[in-house]
Amino acid sequence: MRKIFLSVILIPLFLSCSTDFDVNADWQDITIVYSLLSQKDSVHYVKVNKAFLGERDAYEMALQSDSINYNSDISVKLERWKNNETQASQIIYLEKTNDIIKDSLDIYGNTGSFATDNNIIYKTTDSLFSDSDYKLVVEVPNKKEIVTSTTGLISDFRISLPTADRPPAISLSDYKNNFKVEWFSAINGRLYQMTIRFNYLEIENKDTVKNFIDWKFPSQLSQNLRIKNNLAEKMFQYVNGESFFEFVSLNIDENSNVIRVAQNLDFIFNVAGEELANYIQISQPSNSISETNPEYTNITNGKGIFSCRYTKTVFDKKLTSQTIDSLAYGKYTKNLRFLNHNNGL
Repeated sequence: MRKIFLSVILIPLFLSCSTDFDVNADWQDITIVYSLLSQKDSVHYVKVNKAFLGERDAYEMALQSDSINYNSDISVKLERWKNNETQASQIIYLEKTNDIIKDSLDIYGNTGSFATDNNIIYKTTDSLFSDSDYKLVVEVPNKKEIVTSTTGLISDFRISLPTADRPPAISLSDYKNNFKVEWFSAINGRLYQMTIRFNYLEIENKDTVKNFIDWKFPSQLSQNLRIKNNLAEKMFQYVNGESFFEFVSLNIDENSNVIRVAQNLDFIFNVAGEELANYIQISQPSNSISETNPEYTNITNGKGIFSCRYTKTVFDKKLTSQTIDSLAYGKYTKNLRFLNHNNGL
């Protein structure tokens, strides 16, 4: 039931899967770049690959790391630009590494289309600052054009409901009522997705296991991209009580051998920058069989995406006694063996 939120949101490489190539066609060196920056991260990563062309089957070539990695060393750096400076206030050179192991199986247990050996990536542990823009500069030997892109960083933002003390506990026991979640848009934040994490314990044969399920809500676009000194936009999401219990019933299996104890809710906000929001929207599946999605990139002299993201969480919001009792006895969850607020079945 646990799901891992991937910081790069599994963005696919731009690759034609046709097995027919015109080997006499002019070849062009296309640099593929993916990176999402957040000042909250302790390590920042940039993935750089190349497009490939060859006489063999495209899928076969994709499994070979030398088909997508540059043979020679390339230069990858981040330039920090603040306000209206005429030159970068800081230059960060990223280190080449392959210490991140890419699993050879995808999330469904299938082998992927791309090489898993020699998974080269570029990283830095330097701190980033939300008051600055960052320009990515990639220089490839024997390539005339310099690959570049620029992004700001998403600032911290205010969550007004819920907070650490408002309300004292979350009430969802009234099926017809909605609980309102409210926040204010962040500087450089464009797309917002809220996730409610329901934490609970499972007790079986004196063994206690911490567990959770994540309830993801539809993403919301702010009306405008907030920039520095602009007023924040108030945004909100309603949480329906009955929908909560339905979600729990559909995502936790009945098990007569366990006892479950409701713990708390975490409210997790994942925010995407303007470029990432554009990429996600354009990449949505088309409603028409005949339509193909346009390709989106914000990389100059290359392809890919260079943008920003931010995560903020309100932890450990307790549930009211009535909500805990509804988990124990309500029509949706009565067979899941949750204890009531007095720790009884």
